[in-house]
Amino acid sequence: MRYFYLGLLIVALLLGACYISRQQVEARTEAVCAPLSEALQALRAGDSAGGRRLLERSRAEWERNEGVLASLMSHSYTREIGSSLAELEALSDGELEHLTLHLLKAVRELLEAERPVLRNIF
Repeated sequence: MRYFYLGLLIVALLLGACYISRQQVEARTEAVCAPLSEALQALRAGDSAGGRRLLERSRAEWERNEGVLASLMSHSYTREIGSSLAELEALSDGELEHLTLHLLKAVRELLEAERPVLRNIF
């Protein structure tokens, strides 16, 4: 009976760790998504300077949170976002809007990849 309780304890600890991991990924991706969404709105409204400022804030949030996200997620997800954020400064305004939309989608997909559904487990 002792092994049964030990097994239950291990399962409970793993579920708790998964819950904490999910909360961390959600909070950190939202910190990156919020300025990205605002930047996209600013770029669509024609405010290029405001959009670039918000993109810089999003890039700073990503750099601050990338270590935790990379330790909890697959590096293939995080590497693409980091490299896209690094090349933002060299883009024209038209390309900037397109890349911002792509980045917003990629960051939101990070959260989807962390959802506890069967296709993510197996």
